[in-house]
Amino acid sequence: PERLEEQFLFLKKHPKVAIVGTNILIVNEKREKIWERKYPTHSEDIKKIMLRYAPFAHPSVMYRKKEFQEFGGYNSKMMLCEDIDFWFRIGTKYDFGNIPKMLLRYTLSKASGTHRNLREMELLGFKIKMNAILTLGYKPTIYDIVYNIFQFLSLWLMPAGVRVKLYNTLRSH
Repeated sequence: PERLEEQFLFLKKHPKVAIVGTNILIVNEKREKIWERKYPTHSEDIKKIMLRYAPFAHPSVMYRKKEFQEFGGYNSKMMLCEDIDFWFRIGTKYDFGNIPKMLLRYTLSKASGTHRNLREMELLGFKIKMNAILTLGYKPTIYDIVYNIFQFLSLWLMPAGVRVKLYNTLRSH
Protein backbone atom coordinates (compact mmCIF):
# COMPACT_ATOMS: atom_id res chain seq x y z
CA PRO A 1 0.00 0.00 0.00
CA GLU A 2 2.89 2.42 0.60
CA ARG A 3 4.67 1.74 -2.72
CA LEU A 4 3.41 4.77 -4.66
CA GLU A 5 4.10 7.14 -1.81
CA GLU A 6 7.63 5.79 -1.30
CA GLN A 7 8.40 6.05 -5.00
CA PHE A 8 6.98 9.56 -5.23
CA LEU A 9 9.10 10.68 -2.27
CA PHE A 10 12.16 8.96 -3.76
CA LEU A 11 11.75 10.87 -7.05
CA LYS A 12 11.19 14.09 -5.15
CA LYS A 13 14.41 13.55 -3.18
CA HIS A 14 16.46 12.47 -6.27
CA PRO A 15 15.73 14.97 -9.09
CA LYS A 16 18.21 13.37 -11.53
CA VAL A 17 16.42 10.00 -11.34
CA ALA A 18 13.84 9.56 -14.11
CA ILE A 19 12.70 6.01 -13.28
CA VAL A 20 12.40 4.25 -9.94
CA GLY A 21 11.40 0.64 -9.36
CA THR A 22 11.22 -1.69 -6.38
CA ASN A 23 12.07 -5.23 -5.40
CA ILE A 24 9.25 -7.69 -5.96
CA LEU A 25 7.81 -10.82 -4.43
CA ILE A 26 6.86 -13.32 -7.13
CA VAL A 27 3.91 -15.55 -6.25
CA ASN A 28 1.98 -18.25 -8.08
CA GLU A 29 -1.71 -18.08 -8.91
CA LYS A 30 -2.47 -19.43 -5.41
CA ARG A 31 -0.57 -16.42 -3.98
CA GLU A 32 2.20 -18.69 -2.66
CA LYS A 33 5.71 -17.27 -2.63
CA ILE A 34 7.95 -18.56 -5.41
CA TRP A 35 10.86 -16.08 -5.46
CA GLU A 36 12.01 -12.74 -4.18
CA ARG A 37 13.61 -10.60 -6.85
CA LYS A 38 16.01 -7.89 -5.74
CA TYR A 39 17.29 -5.23 -8.10
CA PRO A 40 20.36 -2.99 -7.92
CA THR A 41 19.66 0.35 -6.28
CA HIS A 42 22.32 2.69 -7.69
CA SER A 43 22.05 4.10 -11.21
CA GLU A 44 25.51 2.90 -12.31
CA ASP A 45 24.76 -0.66 -11.15
CA ILE A 46 21.33 -0.62 -12.78
CA LYS A 47 22.80 0.49 -16.10
CA LYS A 48 25.52 -2.20 -15.90
CA ILE A 49 22.95 -5.02 -16.05
CA MET A 50 20.73 -3.60 -18.79
CA LEU A 51 22.48 -5.49 -21.59
CA ARG A 52 21.77 -8.77 -19.78
CA TYR A 53 18.33 -8.44 -18.25
CA ALA A 54 15.66 -5.97 -17.23
CA PRO A 55 16.91 -3.66 -14.48
CA PHE A 56 13.39 -3.08 -13.14
CA ALA A 57 10.25 -5.04 -12.52
CA HIS A 58 8.05 -3.25 -15.05
CA PRO A 59 4.87 -3.37 -12.92
CA SER A 60 6.77 -1.61 -10.13
CA VAL A 61 8.19 1.35 -12.06
CA MET A 62 7.29 4.98 -11.61
CA TYR A 63 8.73 7.60 -13.91
CA ARG A 64 8.54 11.31 -14.41
CA LYS A 65 5.97 12.42 -16.98
CA LYS A 66 8.22 15.17 -18.39
CA GLU A 67 11.08 12.75 -19.14
CA PHE A 68 8.65 10.13 -20.46
CA GLN A 69 7.32 12.66 -22.95
CA GLU A 70 10.80 13.99 -23.76
CA PHE A 71 11.81 10.53 -25.02
CA GLY A 72 8.54 9.85 -26.81
CA GLY A 73 7.23 7.32 -24.29
CA TYR A 74 6.80 3.70 -25.21
CA ASN A 75 7.36 2.75 -28.85
CA SER A 76 4.33 0.78 -30.07
CA LYS A 77 6.57 -1.05 -32.58
CA MET A 78 8.38 -2.63 -29.64
CA MET A 79 5.37 -4.24 -27.96
CA LEU A 80 6.40 -7.02 -25.56
CA CYS A 81 9.65 -5.09 -24.90
CA GLU A 82 8.47 -1.48 -25.05
CA ASP A 83 9.64 -0.95 -21.48
CA ILE A 84 13.22 -2.12 -22.13
CA ASP A 85 13.43 0.00 -25.28
CA PHE A 86 12.26 3.06 -23.34
CA TRP A 87 14.69 2.41 -20.47
CA PHE A 88 17.65 2.23 -22.85
CA ARG A 89 16.64 5.50 -24.49
CA ILE A 90 16.00 7.46 -21.30
CA GLY A 91 19.12 5.98 -19.67
CA THR A 92 21.28 7.89 -22.15
CA LYS A 93 20.49 11.09 -20.25
CA TYR A 94 18.97 10.33 -16.85
CA ASP A 95 19.70 8.28 -13.73
CA PHE A 96 17.74 5.29 -12.42
CA GLY A 97 16.91 3.99 -8.97
CA ASN A 98 15.32 1.02 -7.23
CA ILE A 99 13.96 1.07 -3.71
CA PRO A 100 15.43 -1.94 -1.86
CA LYS A 101 12.11 -3.11 -0.44
CA MET A 102 9.57 -5.72 -1.51
CA LEU A 103 6.86 -3.24 -2.49
CA LEU A 104 5.06 -5.26 -5.14
CA ARG A 105 3.59 -8.74 -5.24
CA TYR A 106 3.74 -10.07 -8.79
CA THR A 107 1.62 -13.06 -9.78
CA LEU A 108 3.39 -15.32 -12.27
CA SER A 109 0.75 -16.58 -14.70
CA LYS A 110 1.19 -19.07 -17.50
CA ALA A 111 -1.47 -17.12 -19.42
CA SER A 112 0.60 -13.91 -19.49
CA GLY A 113 1.89 -12.38 -22.72
CA THR A 114 5.42 -13.14 -21.58
CA HIS A 115 4.74 -16.86 -21.54
CA ARG A 116 2.63 -16.92 -24.70
CA ASN A 117 5.16 -14.98 -26.80
CA LEU A 118 8.41 -15.78 -25.05
CA ARG A 119 10.63 -16.45 -28.07
CA GLU A 120 9.27 -13.43 -29.94
CA MET A 121 9.84 -11.27 -26.87
CA GLU A 122 13.42 -12.51 -26.40
CA LEU A 123 14.29 -11.96 -30.07
CA LEU A 124 12.92 -8.42 -29.91
CA GLY A 125 14.97 -7.92 -26.74
CA PHE A 126 18.14 -8.84 -28.65
CA LYS A 127 17.22 -6.34 -31.36
CA ILE A 128 16.74 -3.61 -28.74
CA LYS A 129 20.08 -4.43 -27.09
CA MET A 130 21.85 -4.27 -30.46
CA ASN A 131 20.24 -0.88 -31.12
CA ALA A 132 21.41 0.32 -27.69
CA ILE A 133 24.97 -0.69 -28.57
CA LEU A 134 25.01 0.53 -32.17
CA THR A 135 23.05 3.78 -31.89
CA LEU A 136 22.72 4.78 -28.23
CA GLY A 137 26.34 4.29 -27.18
CA TYR A 138 25.98 1.46 -24.66
CA LYS A 139 29.21 -0.51 -24.29
CA PRO A 140 28.90 -4.26 -23.62
CA THR A 141 31.40 -6.04 -21.40
CA ILE A 142 32.77 -9.47 -22.26
CA TYR A 143 30.38 -10.86 -19.66
CA ASP A 144 27.42 -9.15 -21.42
CA ILE A 145 28.47 -10.68 -24.75
CA VAL A 146 28.89 -14.20 -23.33
CA TYR A 147 25.61 -13.95 -21.41
CA ASN A 148 23.71 -12.89 -24.53
CA ILE A 149 25.27 -15.64 -26.65
CA PHE A 150 24.17 -18.27 -24.13
CA GLN A 151 20.74 -16.69 -23.84
CA PHE A 152 20.37 -16.68 -27.63
CA LEU A 153 21.46 -20.33 -27.90
CA SER A 154 19.02 -21.29 -25.15
CA LEU A 155 16.16 -20.03 -27.35
CA TRP A 156 16.77 -22.91 -29.70
CA LEU A 157 18.08 -25.55 -27.28
CA MET A 158 15.76 -25.30 -24.26
CA PRO A 159 12.00 -25.50 -23.89
CA ALA A 160 10.40 -22.18 -22.90
CA GLY A 161 9.25 -23.44 -19.51
CA VAL A 162 12.76 -24.51 -18.58
CA ARG A 163 14.17 -21.13 -19.67
CA VAL A 164 11.61 -19.25 -17.56
CA LYS A 165 12.39 -21.34 -14.47
CA LEU A 166 16.14 -21.03 -15.02
CA TYR A 167 15.92 -17.27 -15.58
CA ASN A 168 13.78 -16.72 -12.48
CA THR A 169 16.05 -18.91 -10.37
CA LEU A 170 19.20 -17.09 -11.52
CA ARG A 171 17.61 -13.64 -11.09
CA SER A 172 15.91 -14.22 -7.74
CA HIS A 173 17.01 -14.71 -4.18
